[in-house]
Amino acid sequence: MINDIFKYKGDQTMDEYNAQNEKPSYYAVIPANVRYCKDLAPQEKLLYAEITALTNKEGYCWATNNYFANLYRLSKETVSRQISKLARLGFV
Repeated sequence: MINDIFKYKGDQTMDEYNAQNEKPSYYAVIPANVRYCKDLAPQEKLLYAEITALTNKEGYCWATNNYFANLYRLSKETVSRQISKLARLGFV
């Protein structure tokens, strides 16, 4: 338990940290219209899958851009651009 404290990043909330470090038992499904969308990069499709998986698990997506940035080792700005693109294309 004490070792986990040292892994915690100060820019995460404790809930985000705990969510990232638990072994999820949910899965993601990427529908065909997202999978075959030529305007989305593979990482954007994966982000879509993560957002919908979290939504299906809790009824809403509680994760922040910071959560996704830490999960996928991306900048918060990159995550923000990807989510904006998913929204612009009508997927989220």
